[in-house]
This record gives sequence, C-alpha cells and structure tokens, in this order.
Amino acid sequence: MTVASTKNYNINSSKFLKGKRVIGEDNYPVIIFPLGIPNMKTAMDNAIQQDGCAVGLTDVVMSQLNHAFLFGMIGYRVEGDLIIDTTRQGCTDRA
Repeated sequence: MTVASTKNYNINSSKFLKGKRVIGEDNYPVIIFPLGIPNMKTAMDNAIQQDGCAVGLTDVVMSQLNHAFLFGMIGYRVEGDLIIDTTRQGCTDRA
C-alpha cells in the first residue's frame, strides 16, 4: 500500500516528513487451537506508535503469519516508513 493509517489526521497538510522503517506485529501462540485472535489494526497501531509524532505509514507491506500445525504462531505483520506530522505539539524540531 502507498499510505495507510489507523489515526485521524489532516491528509492535506504539507508538514509531513518520512521517518524510519518500522515493523508492528500482533500474534498469538497456537497450542492445538489459537490462544487469541490477531488483528491487523493492532499490528498497524503497534508500528505507528513507535514514534509519538507519527500519524501513519507509507510504502506499507502487510503480511499474515501462519506458522502453525498443532503448535506454532498466527498473526499479522505491518512494515512501513513512518509519516511524521511536524505540526503536532513537540514535533516541530524534526529535520
């Protein structure tokens, strides 16, 4: 995906910077049955929240993790570059 976010922000702002590449995951163990239900939104939130000034991701890759047969792990992984909003309080000194 080109741009993705779970946050509300002004997409017409010209004060965005491209940040570092991050990865967010939401996964659960499988012991015969899954011990939880993974959520793509949670994986994306985990990636975005790695920087307090970030409002979204760009150049996004979303993956489903299914490494289980009786035992293992299921989940989602979201990888992308942070979109930094320099208009947020405390975020103006980004270069």
